Amino acid sequence: MLFAAAPGSRTSTEFITHLRGAPAHVAGFIPGCAALARFRNGCGALALDPGGAAWAKTGRERKGAEERALQACRAAGGTQCDLVESLCTEPGGQTQTWSGSEAVRTAGKGAAADGIRIAAGDAAPKEVELTREQRVRMQKGLAASGFDPGPADGMFGPRTHAAIAAWQEAKGLEATGKLSRDQAEALAAAGEEIRKQHARQPEAGQTAHGKNSAVPLEVEMVRFAGGGAFTMGSPEHEEGRNDDERQVQVTFGSAFEMGKYEVTQEQWFAVMDENPSHFSEGKYCRSDYRDVTNRQGDKVGMCPGHPVEQVSWNDAQEFFRRLNQRDGNTGCGDLSRKAGCWRLPTEAEWEYAARAGTEGRYSFGDEYDELGQYAWYGENSRGQTHRVGGKRANPAGLHDVHGNVWEWTMDGYNEELWGGRDPLQLDGKSRVIRGGGWHNFFPVDLRSAYRGYSDGLSNGLGFRMVRLVE
Repeated sequence: MLFAAAPGSRTSTEFITHLRGAPAHVAGFIPGCAALARFRNGCGALALDPGGAAWAKTGRERKGAEERALQACRAAGGTQCDLVESLCTEPGGQTQTWSGSEAVRTAGKGAAADGIRIAAGDAAPKEVELTREQRVRMQKGLAASGFDPGPADGMFGPRTHAAIAAWQEAKGLEATGKLSRDQAEALAAAGEEIRKQHARQPEAGQTAHGKNSAVPLEVEMVRFAGGGAFTMGSPEHEEGRNDDERQVQVTFGSAFEMGKYEVTQEQWFAVMDENPSHFSEGKYCRSDYRDVTNRQGDKVGMCPGHPVEQVSWNDAQEFFRRLNQRDGNTGCGDLSRKAGCWRLPTEAEWEYAARAGTEGRYSFGDEYDELGQYAWYGENSRGQTHRVGGKRANPAGLHDVHGNVWEWTMDGYNEELWGGRDPLQLDGKSRVIRGGGWHNFFPVDLRSAYRGYSDGLSNGLGFRMVRLVE
C-alpha cells in the first residue's frame, strides 16, 4: 500500500491513496496530518473503483469529502467508483464511521478528523426489507442481548452491523453482519418485549403512585412575544458564510418561551433516571460532582450543571414525551407545536432567539475577538463541556447560544432555508443542529447563522427546551 499526503491548508487537508490490484478486502489506516490535529476540522471519505484505484480524501464537511473522493477516483480513470467508507473523528477519540452509500451522517459540520480508515471491498451489507419501527426494535433487541448497536434510531450503520455479527457469532451462526428473515424476526421480538416491559414501568421521576417530588425539574425560560419577524440566514458578504445560509424572511404567530440554558445533566436525570453524558465524572466538574441514586438503586455520577450530551434527536423526543406526560400535557407528539407542550425549538425559533434582534455574525457583533466572553469553544474549553451560564448571555438573556454544545432543532436538514410564517422543514435525512460546541476551533462555526446537521449523537451535542405560550 502506497500513500502520499498532499499539501495542507487551514481549512482542509487531503490524502490520496492508491490501492493497485488490492485483494477483495484490504484494511489500513492513514494517520491524520498536523493540520487536522491542530485545527480539529474535517471528515474523511474513501471511494473505490473495482479496477483497483482507491482515493481517500478529507475536507471540512463530510458531504464535501465524499464528493471530492468520488471526483478523484473518476479523474484517475475509475469507471465504477463508489463510496466505501467515511468517518468523522471528534476530539476525545469518538469516531463515527459510515459504509457504502449511506451518505448523510455526521456529528455536525466542522467535526474533527484524526485520520482516514481504509476498508476497501464490499459496501455495507444489505438488509432484509424492514420498516423503521422493526429496525428500532431489532436494535433494542441487540442492546438487551448485550450487543451495542448504537442509538435505537432505525439507521443501520457499521456499528449496528458489527453488533449483528457479534450476536450471530454468539449464537453459533455465520457472522456476516447480514440478517436472515428468521434472525430479523427474533431480534425484533426481543425488542418488542423490551418495549412492553418499558410500558409497564412507571415513568422516570415517578413512583407507581405518581410523581416523585424528590426529583424536581426547574427550568428558567425566556419569553419571546408573538408577531415577531426577522431575516434568517446570513448576507452574502458575511465572512465564513456557507451556501445553505441564503436569507429568507420569517414571522412568528404565537409567543414562545425558550430555556435560558441548555438542558443540564441534572434536568435530564430528573426525567430519564439516567445520565448518558461523557463529561459526567468528577475530573470534569470537581466540587460540583454528585452521585445520585436511580430507581433501581444504582449510583449515577453527574456534573449536574453541565449540559447533557450524547443524546440523539430521538432521545430528546423521549425526554419531552416523558416530561409532557409528567406535567399533564396532552396532545403532544414529536412534531407537535401545541401550546404548552415541551419540545425542541424549530430552526427558525432557534436563530431568532439566538440573534435576539441582532444582525451581525454573532449575537454580540461581527468581530470574534470577544467570542471567549460568550462561548466555550476550541480555544478556551480545555477539551470539555462547562457549567451552563458560565459565559455572558445574548441580548435576550440566553446563555451558550454560541458554544458549549451543539443544540438539536426540530427541522430536517435541507440546503435551502424555509421562510414564511412559523416555518418547519420535516423532510431531510439528518436533523439541523445549531450553535457550535466546545470542540469547534473555527469562530465561523459558532456564527448565529451557521447550520450543522446530524442524525447520530456525540459528546458535543445537546439541546434546549421550548414551548408555545397561549
